[in-house]
Amino acid sequence: MTMENFAPRSPNMLNDIIQANSKYVETFDKPMSLGAKKKLSIVTCMDSRLLIDKMLPGVDIGDVEIIRNAGGRVTLDVVRSLFVAQEVPELSTRAVLLLHHTDCGAMAAMRHHDHLVGRMRQLLSEWGITTWAVQALASAWGLLLPRFLRKKLLNTVMRPFADPAASVREDVWLLRNAPLMPRDIPIYGMVYDVRTGRMHHVLTSQAGKA
Repeated sequence: MTMENFAPRSPNMLNDIIQANSKYVETFDKPMSLGAKKKLSIVTCMDSRLLIDKMLPGVDIGDVEIIRNAGGRVTLDVVRSLFVAQEVPELSTRAVLLLHHTDCGAMAAMRHHDHLVGRMRQLLSEWGITTWAVQALASAWGLLLPRFLRKKLLNTVMRPFADPAASVREDVWLLRNAPLMPRDIPIYGMVYDVRTGRMHHVLTSQAGKA
């Protein structure tokens, strides 16, 4: 499918999505059962520039499990998803690729600190709950703290990073030490360079090692 097949135009984005899918259905010839043939789980960022089948030629439908979030950071939900991928018999993935990348939006988050805090306040207030409840929620999220403390809290919640290799090392350590991560699963930590398309190996946490 080329970009010409799917070029969403507001306010007709839904129609564009449906039409693009219709073109895909016309040539769809790969119905298959549940599973991940390559037995690999990939944890990576939601960034639109990361297309796994392009970055890893040969990866096709049904080959790998892909778990995405902002920054590709290890969170409780990532651990939950990996647990399902590894323990459900039909999936049974046996390795993890943790893939961060350069020029990540998570790296830019702290540059927009004031905007993000302002939007949090606005969205909380739009719930239509009482002022004291908004203040309580805001306080719980640190939105009423001095700016330097708010920035520190937002950093903890959003987990932005300046060095993707360092964030890979941190998250490989977190994943290896997660109680639901089996010791016999190897974890490969890599960084994708969006300027060159190359994936750089950072470290490997071998199976059987903490």
